[in-house]
Amino acid sequence: MTKHHQPSRRKFLMQGASVVSLAMLPAHVRSFANSETQRLATTRIACQQYPWMTLMARDGASWDNSLTRSLQMVVDSGCLDFEPMLETPKQASHLLAALKSKQINSYSVYVNSILHDARKVPEQLDNILAVADAIQPYGVKIITTNPAPISWDTPKDKSDDELATQVAALNELGGALKQKGIVLAYHNHDAEMRHGAREFHHMMRASSADKVKLCLDAQWIYRGVGNSSLALMDIVDMYAARVVSVHLRQSFRGTWSETFSQGDIDYASILQRLRAEHRPMHFVLEQAVEATSPHTLNAIQAHRQSLAYASTLIGSEQ
Repeated sequence: MTKHHQPSRRKFLMQGASVVSLAMLPAHVRSFANSETQRLATTRIACQQYPWMTLMARDGASWDNSLTRSLQMVVDSGCLDFEPMLETPKQASHLLAALKSKQINSYSVYVNSILHDARKVPEQLDNILAVADAIQPYGVKIITTNPAPISWDTPKDKSDDELATQVAALNELGGALKQKGIVLAYHNHDAEMRHGAREFHHMMRASSADKVKLCLDAQWIYRGVGNSSLALMDIVDMYAARVVSVHLRQSFRGTWSETFSQGDIDYASILQRLRAEHRPMHFVLEQAVEATSPHTLNAIQAHRQSLAYASTLIGSEQ
């Protein structure tokens, strides 16, 4: 096929979405999708870096070995927007420039942080603010951060003093980013949901709603509250007004699915609740896989199918 006759990525993805027709969806999902497609016609669904890392790794490849090759895979999947995982200002500038060279936008970025240790907070905040300066020329509007647990491997809980230190750091960071025209979105995994979600709720209740927003990751919340749809929807109801972005991941019987589709999480109900806020939401496809996930597709195929389903469910200009 010549360059002149190559379809645009937008047209390609919309053609791919035909494999996930509305007729294949449950009635309540069809109803939501029909009403939302027009209203959210300008919504752009981004792809997150982490799923690419997990999908490539299980096929014996590495995201980091060749950034050029990895980003070309993103292009080939139909992704028009990408949420990278950033660590330093130098790496941020390099990655955002590489994305721009592929005509991939980044409305949001993801930066890990350690905010419960008062000795490390100043350095951590300085680094994230330097990252913010590096990415501003590329039109980034949201920095999503997940304050790290004490241990990723063992269930060790933060003390009340550490939680107080962490939420104060989030408030300081959110205020500083707001002055730069960037929104801070708090993100969680399952560890924050232990003991009645004490860490998660304190971050939301004790932080400033004006400075700290929420990146809603429904599957991590669902897993963290014991695979409870009721508890998940309670949290969505509590904090819907704070949500600025949504990480889209599905599971089936508790295990991460290979593609974003129907499963444990009732995304139609979640999106219906968020619709009541009457403001734009940023949607980020984060359909990562784990050891027990099905393995029938490669990374490009999995993302094509996931984007097609998400576009049908949510409505997208892609």
